[in-house]
Amino acid sequence: MVTMTAEPEFRNILDSRAVDDFAAEQQKPITAVPTPFGAWNEMCRGDGGREGLALGWHTIIGGATNMGKTMLALNLAARALREGYDVGLVSLEMSVTQIQQRLYSILTGIEGDELGRGTYEPARTRDLHTMLGELKEKHGQQPMFLINKAPIRDVTDILESLEWFRQEFNVRVFVVDYLQLCTSGIEEEIRRQVARVSGELFTYAHHKGALTIALSQLNRFATRDRKIPPQVESLTESSSLENDADMVALLDHSNYEKDTLKPWIHRTWIKVGKNRHGAKGDVPIEWDWKTFRAREAQPDELHTWPGGKNA
Repeated sequence: MVTMTAEPEFRNILDSRAVDDFAAEQQKPITAVPTPFGAWNEMCRGDGGREGLALGWHTIIGGATNMGKTMLALNLAARALREGYDVGLVSLEMSVTQIQQRLYSILTGIEGDELGRGTYEPARTRDLHTMLGELKEKHGQQPMFLINKAPIRDVTDILESLEWFRQEFNVRVFVVDYLQLCTSGIEEEIRRQVARVSGELFTYAHHKGALTIALSQLNRFATRDRKIPPQVESLTESSSLENDADMVALLDHSNYEKDTLKPWIHRTWIKVGKNRHGAKGDVPIEWDWKTFRAREAQPDELHTWPGGKNA
C-alpha cells in the first residue's frame, strides 16, 4: 500500500469553473516573439498563436560546427529587439566585442568587416546611434541586450545570471550559447551535465514565463557523412534535449551550398524536427555572411535552393 506523504494537487477539468477558466485563458492576448521566418512562425501553434515562439517555451537550435547556430540565435534576438523585447545572452564562447559586431551588423545592415578593428570608420558611430534611437522608440525606453563580460561555465551561475537579468531588468528572452560548453570531464559526466542544464532551462522557461533558446552541437556520428540530414537524435545527449524542448530547430548540413557568383551568400534549411505545439517542417533560409543576416526564401525561389526540387 502506498502511503501519501502530502495531499496531491489535482483539478477536475469537467466542471463549470474549469470550463470558464479555460475560456478566459484562451482569450488572452498572444505573448509570442516572432522569428524572422514566416514559415517557422506558422508552425508555432498553441500559445504561439502562429505568431512566433511563445513566452514559456524552451527552444533548442542544433547544428554542426560553423553552420551558423550563433548567427541564427542573434537573428532571432534582433527580431525580438525590434518587437520591443529585451534580450539576455549567456555566451560561453564569444567575447562581448564579437557579439556586438555581429548584432550591430544584423540590426543595421552594415557589413561586419566595416565594423571591425582596423576598418572601422568614425561615421559608423552615427549609424549605430541611429539604430539605438529606433530601438528606443520601439521599446519606449532604453533597449537592453545584456551579455556576460566574464566567462560562465557553471550551470548554477548560468541560471543565476538569467534570474538576475529577469529580476533587475525584466528580461524575458534568453539565449545560452552553447550547451556543451557548460560541461567538462569524462563522457558520462558530460552527458549528465548536458541533461541537467537542459532540464533546468526548460523548468526556468515554464515557471518564469520566459523564452529560452539554447544552442547545441551535434554528436560526432551525425556529421561523419555530410550527405545525411540531421535529426533530433543527432543532438549531443539527444534524449534529454528532445524531451525538454518545446521546439528543436536543426540547421541542415546535407543541403547547404554557397552561391557561385556571390560566395558570401549561403543557402540551407532550418529543419524543425520537434514541435510540441504544431507540425514539423522545413524553412529555406539564406545567409548573408557580410551582414550576418538570414532571410527566408520566397516560394518562387525554392527551385534554386539546395534540395529545393525535392522539398
